[in-house]
Amino acid sequence: MDAMRMNQDNVSQCPVIEEEPNADAARFFDLLKDSDEPLWDGCTNHSKLSAVAQVFTIKSDHGLSEAGYDKIIEWVRSILPEGNRLKESFYAMKSMMKPLGLGYQKIDESRVAKPRASFVLEKNAQLLVYKWLKSLHFLDGHASNISRLVNMEECRLYGMKSHDCHVFMQTLIPLAFRI
Repeated sequence: MDAMRMNQDNVSQCPVIEEEPNADAARFFDLLKDSDEPLWDGCTNHSKLSAVAQVFTIKSDHGLSEAGYDKIIEWVRSILPEGNRLKESFYAMKSMMKPLGLGYQKIDESRVAKPRASFVLEKNAQLLVYKWLKSLHFLDGHASNISRLVNMEECRLYGMKSHDCHVFMQTLIPLAFRI
């Protein structure tokens, strides 16, 4: 057993093998670099990534068009110091953020479709959960009768009190999904 123990001499003799990261890891490392890179030399408040994320939030919150967004970015870049690293257009910023998986698909002029989150249940799985909830009964005083709060047609829970929410989150979800 002692022969298998590694000491400082053995470790220093081990060869170090470095390999290039795969494409997904490389994109992630590029984003990490962008999060560490200041917006301009000497800037301490914003990184390249944080600035892009903030202007995307402003665009989303205020419903700016791409053309309006580009005009504002053009103006902001003109007042920033020379050599700033703010992307020059909506398209450039969007391609920078794409590896984060925050994209969307345009349905028509006024609507967009975002991809479903990994934790969202399909309709048939939702119905199974609601049927299970409809069949539950609790001892008096533990929680209200949650089965009365289930609306099967709309797949919704109505009228939950704060303690019911606590019981649902702490007891029922781990049971239902075996977390």
